[in-house]
Amino acid sequence: MFTTRPKKLFLATMAAIAATAGAQQAIASDMAEGVTVSPMVGHYNFAGSRDVKDDGIFSIALGYQFDSPWAAELMLLHVNTDNSAGTDLDLDQVRIDALYHLETKADVTPYLAFGLGYNEYSSNVNDYEPILNAGFGVKYALNSNLSLRGDFRLIDSLEADRIDTATSVGLTYAFGGTKKRIEPAPVQEAIVVDNDADGVNDAIDQCLDSHPNDIVDLNGCALDDDKDGVINRLDDCPDSAMGSKVDATGCYIELIETHTARLDVNFEINSAVVDQKYFGEIEGIAKFLTEYPETDVVIEGHTDDTGEAEYNQTLSEKRALAVSDILVNEFNVAQERISVVGFGESKPLVENTSEENRIMNRRVISIVTAQVKTIAK
Repeated sequence: MFTTRPKKLFLATMAAIAATAGAQQAIASDMAEGVTVSPMVGHYNFAGSRDVKDDGIFSIALGYQFDSPWAAELMLLHVNTDNSAGTDLDLDQVRIDALYHLETKADVTPYLAFGLGYNEYSSNVNDYEPILNAGFGVKYALNSNLSLRGDFRLIDSLEADRIDTATSVGLTYAFGGTKKRIEPAPVQEAIVVDNDADGVNDAIDQCLDSHPNDIVDLNGCALDDDKDGVINRLDDCPDSAMGSKVDATGCYIELIETHTARLDVNFEINSAVVDQKYFGEIEGIAKFLTEYPETDVVIEGHTDDTGEAEYNQTLSEKRALAVSDILVNEFNVAQERISVVGFGESKPLVENTSEENRIMNRRVISIVTAQVKTIAK
């Protein structure tokens, strides 16, 4: 059977034709729909074990070009040859072929072809065999109707393990002529107006008066990398923290007046644990430090006079450290901005003459002061 014979060359050619045609995007044919006629001459090679001489061929194809890359042809091919014994042998081949035209470049149009038909051999006894064929060719347009044509085919017998080849050259005449190519309409360049010469069209420019030295974003506005409200060109401090108060040069404001934040935290006797109720006050200190990033804070720890002075000194330091840890761990204040000091029982707020007074003396206090200059707004 045909499918079991090793006809690798023919099958590879058929696969290449299918793959190439399948990969091609649909293109508009440059040839007008209508009838074509193609007389050709060439050479026929008889393969296999047949004792037949290769010889010249004459063929003529009557076709129809569709309004697409596809065309169909009825091909009649004749070979007048003989065998080694000198006996005349005529081959008449009839095929119906499909042609798929690829893109035309410089009046040259390559095509792929395949089809089926039969061979009729005539000597003393007529003999028929069915065939498949596959191949390729090229057409070169001489004018709107006439083209030179070259064609190569592999011709596979369905009854014998052999593949003949046919190579032909000739002419193709198209009744109706070639389509006039429709050139695409010229693309009209959009008119770009950019009065401030920042590279952004005025139609989408949200900042129409950009300075020549500004680097702008896609909206045509000057960049402000540190997001402090001062554009890069005017920013003398390009790394200021986002959300901080800056002056017209983008640097931190140094206020002329004094801004103060105070913290008072009281403790149970003999304890350095901060009650949850004081976290709001501690957060207030953290916000003040964020608003004025060049300020630092000193946390003071105190005790009452209960117990030994040395013990109270250590306890006061632990209380100051407890508040410092909350600022760092809960409210993200940098450790280097915090100083802690313990005064033990040496600086009572009031005399330790009652339990109420002792509660007031068991405390941590902090006063943060920012002294800066302001610019009138």
